[in-house]
Amino acid sequence: MPHVREFHLADFLLSNLAEVYRWQQGEAEAHDWDAYFRAVLELESPELGFSADLQRAAASRKSLLAACVSQLRLCDLNRSHPLGDGVQYDLVTAFYCVETAGGSPYDWPWLLNNLCSLLTPGGTLFLALLRNQNFYPSGQGYLPAACLDETELQVWLASSPLDQTNAQVEVIRLSQWEDTECSGILLLDAPRPAK
Repeated sequence: MPHVREFHLADFLLSNLAEVYRWQQGEAEAHDWDAYFRAVLELESPELGFSADLQRAAASRKSLLAACVSQLRLCDLNRSHPLGDGVQYDLVTAFYCVETAGGSPYDWPWLLNNLCSLLTPGGTLFLALLRNQNFYPSGQGYLPAACLDETELQVWLASSPLDQTNAQVEVIRLSQWEDTECSGILLLDAPRPAK
């Protein structure tokens, strides 16, 4: 966030956007994402350890993010332009949604192409996807998910509107998930060619 002036957050569910709004406004009953802020800072600055310095840094980062969120938008990846208004961004990110947003496990390539419509020429898409998992834990249940691996992502990339030569696909194996069916996550960092 130190390098970003403005965030637009989008979600399919108005209730999720309302929760972000409550958090942004500092409402007492809002969801507590502090553990995620601390985890990111522990990765960025391991020397902080679990200390008062880490707590202060996390509080500062949280305030910075809340101040940078300027728009909360409804989004539907089933539409050719997910936001419905043609707006494009230099950076588009999606975390664990493309593989769960479709009506079937075969919808993800089409949904990913729709997501790419949000990119300006020369913009970058960054994704985190579940690897080899056909469900996503959500609340008290599970959402069906497309069971993807890096080979399927590379095949999609070859016919996508993104620059395959400069794209990076990385597999992150997560030892804490070894007792589940999930074999980790896939990360994609890929630019859209400039016109």
